[in-house]
Amino acid sequence: MSRTTEAIDKERIALLDSFGYASDIVAHGVGGSVVTDDIGEAIASDPNFAKIKGPADTGNRYYAEDIPYGLAPWAKLAHAMGGGVPVIDSMITIGSALLGYDCWEKGHSLQDLGIEGMTKERLKEYLETGC
Repeated sequence: MSRTTEAIDKERIALLDSFGYASDIVAHGVGGSVVTDDIGEAIASDPNFAKIKGPADTGNRYYAEDIPYGLAPWAKLAHAMGGGVPVIDSMITIGSALLGYDCWEKGHSLQDLGIEGMTKERLKEYLETGC
């Protein structure tokens, strides 16, 4: 599972890098009490991660919220900016099958987020100024 999480994170960081933001994110590492950039090591070594219980079924919020409202907007943004996120796309497709509804449609659209049709430069301006 940590390899999948890391692959998703690499796609997310590549998208951020296309905006010039990835170095800020990568510099902070994974987080938690273990200082590392390796997600598997962080999960295995950090006692705070050990306290987190995984989902017991597919109705859990880790699936029902994180796929349509977390991954899908990242993928939609990547596609709008001309980039690809094949692992994230795959997770959304598999998540749709698991959950029994279209996670692409259920999650927020770029229009919902108020950023549909923005160029990368315009989106950067919006993110930095709020206008």
